[in-house]
Amino acid sequence: MGVIGGANFSDLRMENADNSGVEYNMRSSFKAGLIAEVPIGVSGFAIQAEPLFVQKGASVKTPIKSETDGPETGLRMNYIELPILAKYSFDFGALWPYLVAGPEFGWMLSAKHTGVDVKDNFEDLDFLATGGLGLDIEASDMIFVFVEGRYNYGLSNINAVKNSTVDLYNRGIQVMGGVKLALW
Repeated sequence: MGVIGGANFSDLRMENADNSGVEYNMRSSFKAGLIAEVPIGVSGFAIQAEPLFVQKGASVKTPIKSETDGPETGLRMNYIELPILAKYSFDFGALWPYLVAGPEFGWMLSAKHTGVDVKDNFEDLDFLATGGLGLDIEASDMIFVFVEGRYNYGLSNINAVKNSTVDLYNRGIQVMGGVKLALW
């Protein structure tokens, strides 16, 4: 058991675009939550679950011309997410590099574009594939400090606008850290 948190750099991947000129660029925010890890045997494998609060979204650039070559506005989305990850650790004494991969399930709490509620334009549920690598550092027999980097790739279209031909998918890069207690 432990805590995890860090930076989230997210944007939206657009497919079947209608050439409207709208661009989604990276937005920085945060994610934080709890972490639970259950070892599977003594082979270095574990299952890791993390209920998280995650801020996502994108900087939205439209083709409207101005002195700054087009306004850029913010799309802010808040999610509760649950990654269920397979983890494999390599034992180097006090250092334990590891790999994680698995599905991530998200439930949208809110979505605002320039302060206007746009939650109805998006699906409530999201499904992503996540992978990354990290390093557990054994601080004592029961306490581990860790750092981790991940990439997640949206697998479900979150665009709920009726008659839209554009598919939108969340994606992002996370840089996180935290502290875990080894309870077994």
